[in-house]
Amino acid sequence: MIGKYIVSETIRADAFIPLNKALLREIGLHNAVFICDLVTKEAYFRKEGRLQDDGYFYNTEANRQWDTGLNPNQQRRCVKSLEEMGVLKQKRKGNPAKQYFLIDLVKIGEIIETHAEKRMEYNTQKNINKLSQNQEQVKSKSGTSPVKSRNSYINKNNKIKLNKKKRESGTLFSDFYTNFSYLLEKNLDTSMLENFSAADPPINKDQFFDISCKFIYYMQTHNGVQYTDPQIVEGVNCAASLLIDYKVDIEQLSDVVDWYTIEEHAKADYTTKIKVPLDLTLKNFLGLRNSIESFERNKNSKKREKKTSKYTGADIMPLH
Repeated sequence: MIGKYIVSETIRADAFIPLNKALLREIGLHNAVFICDLVTKEAYFRKEGRLQDDGYFYNTEANRQWDTGLNPNQQRRCVKSLEEMGVLKQKRKGNPAKQYFLIDLVKIGEIIETHAEKRMEYNTQKNINKLSQNQEQVKSKSGTSPVKSRNSYINKNNKIKLNKKKRESGTLFSDFYTNFSYLLEKNLDTSMLENFSAADPPINKDQFFDISCKFIYYMQTHNGVQYTDPQIVEGVNCAASLLIDYKVDIEQLSDVVDWYTIEEHAKADYTTKIKVPLDLTLKNFLGLRNSIESFERNKNSKKREKKTSKYTGADIMPLH
């Protein structure tokens, strides 16, 4: 589930209303404009320490109309609709009565996450269809299946252990990287690359490919399985969604991957486990961030214990 801070920072900005695309598609234009404006105001009141004890904040109808362009009737319809969705609560108090609002950021996060899942499923299916078409074209020209020739050591279930001799020779990663790059260049949706270029700051495609390749290759080696091309594409879509939909910084993603690909870290009891590429969701990404913090706390605790052990009672000379 998306954290409240991430939801607020994803939507909020100053001096204008940042209209979240996921909310726009899921709840409609007027509702999205209305709730995004309120999220901006809620963040301001929170920063200024002016929220009520129960989290409510006060905002006038006239102020909302000025900021959003929504007239009173449109605002009332938005409030009713958002209340039914569980996104917003309102109450009136005081004399004369004033309107107060309470936003459920967790619920908004669920809506955004639902949209991201729909988008990922759509992109995955689109990429799988494109992959199948490319494979059929190659097969029709050569008379052989490119997947079969490239992954000849995979059994029917695509879950046999990797060729140990080849892994030890050091050539497996080079082969995997070549196939991985070819797969992404041919089958990824061009809209993803356009979103990379449009991001602020722009996302480096080559850096993203390197991070994704390293992560999926390690998962294959660590879990002792070989993932299919569609599974790899799904995993890359998940990683891209972290950067595009949830505004995760690519350096943060790189740090998490670098940490997880160390055997000691991946096997730790407190580490969030990733079994298949599709598991690289926001929830598991945040879980890995927490795993890193747990690892550091555990490491520091052991250092303190080791330091303390030098000064135990057994080492102190008795007084006579």
